[in-house]
Amino acid sequence: MDGITRGLGDTFNCMSEESEGKTCTLAEGMHVTWWFADREEHNVTSIPNNFGMSGDTLAGEFKWEFDAKGDYGYGCTIHIADMSGYKILVK
Repeated sequence: MDGITRGLGDTFNCMSEESEGKTCTLAEGMHVTWWFADREEHNVTSIPNNFGMSGDTLAGEFKWEFDAKGDYGYGCTIHIADMSGYKILVK
């Protein structure tokens, strides 16, 4: 499933490959949820460490509230060659 899905209320669910490239743009105070459902472990790691790390997981979710404007880079450190260069842009 590629793309950005708008959830209920103020939640966006940014998948690993957004339909608009590798950037998910949202307003201050919004939450992002990453879902994990794969046969391989993945993680969400802030690059540089602006918002932390999800931990390695096969299933579950990682949520973060972006409460300040800025660029927040992230990727999966397990698959860094294929899953890096993603960004949350908070306006």
